[in-house]
Parts: sequence; C-alpha cells; structure tokens
Amino acid sequence: MDVPIDGSRHAGFEATGEFRRGAFGLDFAPGLLGDIIKVSLEAEFVEPQ
Repeated sequence: MDVPIDGSRHAGFEATGEFRRGAFGLDFAPGLLGDIIKVSLEAEFVEPQ
C-alpha cells in the first residue's frame, strides 16, 4: 500500500495461532500454567527509500 503523505510503500501482516505445551513435553507447573498457549503476531514493513 502506498501512503499518500510521504509516498512510502508499506506491507502489513497479522497471524494468530495456538499450541499445546504438552505436545512439546512442557508439562511443568500444571497448576499455574494452562496447557494451551495463544500466539499473536503483527508486523509492518516499510520499503527503504
């Protein structure tokens, strides 16, 4: 996407997901930590001038 203010080009991405700690053998502190871990990622890139 071109930004009209300065004419620079931007690209943005977003991703979400989840995984189970037990699937990776991470079974410590079961009373303190849940088994499902949610992951969220947002990134924006600006083309160099």
